[in-house]
Amino acid sequence: MSETNKKAQVAPPKTTYDQALEALEAGDYPRARKLIIRLLKRDPNNVTYWLWLSVAAETAKEREHSLRQVLKLDPQHPTAQRGLRYFAAKDVTPGEPVRLDRRAQWQAEVLAPWTPRQARPAWQRRGLALLLGVVTVLLLALGYQGWSYWRSRPTPLPTLGFITVVATTPAVTTPTATLPPSPTPRGTPQPLGQVLGVTHTPTPLYVNTPHPYEAYHRALDAMGRGDWAAAAAYFEQLLDQEPAPDLAYYLAEAYYHLARYADARRALRQALDMDPNFGPAHRLWAQVLMAEWRTREQSPTAADFAVVEQHLRAALKLAGDDPLTYQAALDYWLGWREDVDQAERLLARAREATGDLPRWDYYEAWLAYLRGDTEAAWEAIERALERDPTMLEAYALAARIALARGDVEAAREAAEVYYRYRPEDPDAILLYAQVQIAHPEGDPEAALAALDALADHASPLILRQRVALLGEAYLRLNQPEKALEYLEQADRWDPSFANAMRRGHAHRALGDYGAALVAYREAYERAQTERERYTALYWRAKMAEALGLTTTAQRDWRALLDAPPDLVPWEWRAEAAAALGLPTPTPPASVTPSPTPTASP
Repeated sequence: MSETNKKAQVAPPKTTYDQALEALEAGDYPRARKLIIRLLKRDPNNVTYWLWLSVAAETAKEREHSLRQVLKLDPQHPTAQRGLRYFAAKDVTPGEPVRLDRRAQWQAEVLAPWTPRQARPAWQRRGLALLLGVVTVLLLALGYQGWSYWRSRPTPLPTLGFITVVATTPAVTTPTATLPPSPTPRGTPQPLGQVLGVTHTPTPLYVNTPHPYEAYHRALDAMGRGDWAAAAAYFEQLLDQEPAPDLAYYLAEAYYHLARYADARRALRQALDMDPNFGPAHRLWAQVLMAEWRTREQSPTAADFAVVEQHLRAALKLAGDDPLTYQAALDYWLGWREDVDQAERLLARAREATGDLPRWDYYEAWLAYLRGDTEAAWEAIERALERDPTMLEAYALAARIALARGDVEAAREAAEVYYRYRPEDPDAILLYAQVQIAHPEGDPEAALAALDALADHASPLILRQRVALLGEAYLRLNQPEKALEYLEQADRWDPSFANAMRRGHAHRALGDYGAALVAYREAYERAQTERERYTALYWRAKMAEALGLTTTAQRDWRALLDAPPDLVPWEWRAEAAAALGLPTPTPPASVTPSPTPTASP
């Protein structure tokens, strides 16, 4: 046989349409389903493809969804109506019962109009093509002759008659139905990575189960854009059609970002009811509760802590390779419990399980900051930001560490970055106001304007911090009387060391040294660290000296001279020596005074 004849007998490649039909005929439903979905991606409004998908569907819900898509495109489609009556759909008009007790019978009914013919040899196909050509020519000739005859005959009078209705197989239609447009996301600032000119790979989704509906991909796309309202709407729709724990989890995550914490807990309950061992749901539940604490009037109780710790233990057990799980646990132990020992063990475990991520440098800086080692904290936070400049939380921590080191310029730079990208975040507003007040060239008026946004905030914790910062801002503006009103209110709400120090500064600015001395004594009693005690002691000595209480003042000055040099700035030690008539102590090679931010107004 010649090479030409061999090529002539090679069958043409089969289309996806042919392959899908053959797979259905052969009963290979998984392969048929994949091919049909591929066809639907090209032509989502094709009734035929949706009918075929009802045969190859994996679940009853998917089969019912496919038939409803047919009716959506062709409301009078008889096959789809019979199929939905079989599946007991309540909103379909009942008709004559259809006996479809086996999948093969349903397949036979659906595929009847599209049963493929047996392949013919090449010579038969050529003969058939020739025959069809001859028939076509004859039909055209007869049609033209009939048309000429009809034009030449006179117009007949109308007569009554009967119309014969011939039933034909309905043609497959492709109406131009369109899906509803996606919701328009709210505007967001330019991504930090673009501003800094660096690349950043976001944390991948923990679970990524494929689902058959377009809404799933639209929901994930909305999550990627940060359009949480649209994502929640899509996931609610998907949960009604196909309940799955990952869908409930993503719905909860959308509600979490929308601050709808009750709805988030409801969705997480759905996820855990479907799969009690779904680790990410336990982790997100703990995060939702911690976010909710910031909006409550009461502080979290021991029972609240126990619930969060229970979910965190479950998350670490079930999803121990997920960095987000360790982040949530470290946020809890450092942010709410300030348990540095527990956090240090957890951080070592996180590095072992997930590798050395930039995020772990951030938590290392937080640990050092809570221990009071500001130099180690600054080194760690610089390393974290060098490795990942898009980590916004690191800018907030950098600002706090810089304030503790007395570097108000670095604090202002970091706080302004954080505030620029989270202008509605209460923490960002408070931190921005704090550095504007602390910086010698800061703008207290800008701090007051920023704090106005928190006037109606629901969280008592946020309101307490706001009132204290308002008092400090008015002190910077040389309005001590107005400052004292806010500071006394802040001290009633939160009798802390910082508020007592602020109140003492306000009384001192008013010239009321007696009230200032009382406030500084209260601050000394409330101090939590040695550095805070020596700070209160310094101002107590100054007020006692101003009031002529020489014995009390000399006792406090001597205590300052006996303090460890790393806890008392050299300038304070020199002032104490001068008050006692002693030689001025030798300054260190590098003088870097580091009083607490509340040491002076």
